[in-house]
Amino acid sequence: MRRRAAVPKPPTPRLAPLSERIGVLLRRAQPFAYCDACLADYFVAPLSAAERAARLVGATDGFSRKLRRCRTCHELTDVTWRVRPVSSFLSWGSRGA
Repeated sequence: MRRRAAVPKPPTPRLAPLSERIGVLLRRAQPFAYCDACLADYFVAPLSAAERAARLVGATDGFSRKLRRCRTCHELTDVTWRVRPVSSFLSWGSRGA
């Protein structure tokens, strides 16, 4: 019997870290806020992992995490969302009157 030559398997695509995927979702869904449970459901991830990732995202610049109402389930809980970036072009500053 002759052995078959080993056929290399194509590399499986690597998923970005959950915190990175949550950040991308929140940038696209701005200004809406989502709770950890809804993020876990969306990304099919364990709730504990989604909570850790959402806390990490909420602590970074440009995002916020507070007690608010979730866009999906409408529960009043800790949610994470993308805050509007502050543009120096749009701020008028203090001018003399």
